[in-house]
This record gives sequence, structure tokens and C-alpha cells, in this order.
Amino acid sequence: MTENSKAPGWSDLFLSGSVVDLDIGLWSGRTKIQCQDFGIEDSKEVQRALSLGSHRLFPKESFDEIMDIVRDAKRTVEWHSLPFPFVRGARYVPSDKLPLLIGKLKKIREGFDGAVAIFVANYEATKAVQLPVLEKALLDAAHTPEAAQAALQRLQSEYPAPEAAKEKFRLSWAVYAISAPKDAASAEGVAAETEAVRSIVKSMVTELREEFMEKVGKITKVVARGGVIPEKMIESAVEVMGRVESMNVMGDEVLRQQVGILRGILTAAEGNSRKTVGIAEASLTDIEKAIKESADDAVRAAEEALTGMGRRKITAEPGGEA
Repeated sequence: MTENSKAPGWSDLFLSGSVVDLDIGLWSGRTKIQCQDFGIEDSKEVQRALSLGSHRLFPKESFDEIMDIVRDAKRTVEWHSLPFPFVRGARYVPSDKLPLLIGKLKKIREGFDGAVAIFVANYEATKAVQLPVLEKALLDAAHTPEAAQAALQRLQSEYPAPEAAKEKFRLSWAVYAISAPKDAASAEGVAAETEAVRSIVKSMVTELREEFMEKVGKITKVVARGGVIPEKMIESAVEVMGRVESMNVMGDEVLRQQVGILRGILTAAEGNSRKTVGIAEASLTDIEKAIKESADDAVRAAEEALTGMGRRKITAEPGGEA
């Protein structure tokens, strides 16, 4: 930090972005196996030695479309955000990225609600197909047919009504900011806030650099072997470089420069049928070296950039507090 800069705080961070926290609710379609289902004693030895697992009330593939959409929602948030380790599962979204992200999440939620509606519409039919599968499995596993039939009756009672099952599914999100409590103006409170924000800023800088370095490392290995760089590898690298450039909101200058260098290397390679001939391995190791050696400076610069953005925004805002 320079002499004229101030320690970063929540106000600086959230003048430049918000936290987005996905809220996902799912029903597994499973229920726990009980010892009585197999006609065995629930003894201490059984409890200590056996993990009985669960019954599938619905086949796994019944949830495939819903789970695909959930994974898409998580990927979408991650692509438009930076890590926010202060809150588990939450992500920090720069202000200029938030409208686009929310728009995409709304479309994803429409797909999610549609997939849940299809699941509910097929609920009774899928249940009718699965019950004979459960019955056969119980007859094969249980000590006696009586135990199997008793277990089947229990499992039938474990099925919620279709509408009750529907209520277990949700996909929503919260957008919020964090501010320091009014009674935390003590030196200890300020120090704790500063430490938390610095940790978050460091994780943001580090994640972007690691994403970029992963691609550099893979390309370096191909160049070391010689031959042709796979087209998908180049496409993946270009995609990640685009994200890194877009999410470099803290102004990591070294990262920006090295992304430009790698982009130039890959552009030249594509002009040469993606052949590694003519690509100096040293140019790639120089990229790795530049990123590694500038890590601490990048974090310090990000802190200064953050507080600088905060001061500029506060000054520009009519009636804002200085």
C-alpha cells in the first residue's frame, strides 16, 4: 500500500459489485435403508460395520434434466463472477456484469421450473415403474419374503404427494452487499474488516491468474512435445482469456499483458495450422515466470485499485458520504 492509500473495507468492495448467492433446493428421491427392510437385527455390530445406504424411490435418470440445469446455473454464476470466500457458496459479481448475469439466471430458472413441471407430470407413471424394481430388489436382498413385503409397504408410504415433491425443488438467488456494523468502529473491528476484504481481494486476483496459468501450462506441455496444438485446446484457451480480460476488474496489469502475449502466440500458431514449430517454449515459460513473480504486487495493486474506485465513486455520487 502506498502512503496515501487507505486500507480496503466493505464500502470499497461493494461500491464496485455485489454478492450473488444461489439458493438451490432439490429432492433426491431417496430414503434411508433400515435394517428391518432386510429382516436383519439393528445391532451395535451392524451399526458399526455396515453402511446400508438408501433406496431409490425414483430412478436416477428421472432427475438428469433438473441436475443439468442446476449445474448450468452454477457455471453461469461462476463465469460472471469472482470468488467470495467470506460466505460459503457465494460469488462476487462486478456491477457491470450483474444485469447480464441476472438475465441469464432468469432464463435458466424458466428451464428449471419447466423441468420440475415435467417431473411432476410424470410422477405417478414413474413411480408405477419404479415400485416393481424396488420390490424385486427387496426380495433379492431381504432374508424373508415377509421382510421384503413389509419394507415395500414402508417405502410406498415414503413417497410424498406430487405437489409436495414439487415444493422441494427451487432455484433462486440473493443479491446483497455487506457493510460493517455501526458498533465496529474500534481498531479491532476495522482491522478485522480490512483483513477480511484483503483476503477476498487476494482470492479474486489469484483465481483469475490460476485460470489463465492452467491454460498456459497445458499449451506449454504440447509445445515441449512438438506437433500440433489441438483445436479444442486453443478454443478453450481463447474462451478463458476472454473471461480473464472481462473479469480483470482490479486492473491486474501484468495479467493483462501476459494474456495479450499468449493471444499473440496462439494467433500465430493458428496461422501456421496450429503447429508448434516456431513457438519458443521459453516464451511460454516467461509468461509463467511473469505471473508467478508478480503475484504479491498484483494483490497490493488490487487493494489500491479497489480503494481508488471507491473514492472516485463516492466523489461522483451527489449527496454521498465522503
